[in-house]
Amino acid sequence: MALMSSASVKPNAVTHEPRLCGCGCRKLTTGEFRRGHDLRAIRDLIRNMFAGSPRRLIDYVTSMAAQHGLPNPLTGELQPWPRRLIDTLPDLEL
Repeated sequence: MALMSSASVKPNAVTHEPRLCGCGCRKLTTGEFRRGHDLRAIRDLIRNMFAGSPRRLIDYVTSMAAQHGLPNPLTGELQPWPRRLIDTLPDLEL
């Protein structure tokens, strides 16, 4: 049986070793978050960093992706962000 290298393990893979939940609740989980706590963390982020506006979070992430690219899911390297045609319409002179 071959051993898997640490590079082949997905960053959000579920482990069987308990660790603290990613939302900050200090409870143990075998994944990144306890069930439903990922949404709790997202709501806290929106409330604390974007004045409670999900639209501001979306605009921020979109802006950062356009400027810096998106991480490749396998390698983590940044790659160009493919703008959708609908996003280019304001740039067109009709």
